Amino acid sequence: MVHLVRNPLDAVASWWNFEYAPLKPSGEQDHEAKLVTPTDPFEEGDRERLVEFANRWKNHALYWTQAPLRTLEVRYEDLREEPLAVVSRRVEWEQGSQH
Repeated sequence: MVHLVRNPLDAVASWWNFEYAPLKPSGEQDHEAKLVTPTDPFEEGDRERLVEFANRWKNHALYWTQAPLRTLEVRYEDLREEPLAVVSRRVEWEQGSQH
């Protein structure tokens, strides 16, 4: 199994943008627009939601790192920066399981 992980701070920021990005007239999310939370400016309820999401991310990551499966962990950031190196590592990992 390939476990793709992302920097938790980036994951939280991405989730936040996904959660609060306004919609374009076409119905798609406008990721370039200013984000406005329901309680703008940022308030205690927003902090609680961020902590809740961070804890969900942590529990998810712990579950998969402890799963009794042969796992290759791939960082999303590495995949974005050096896709060929990551894919090469994946191929080597897969070939190692066939011996």
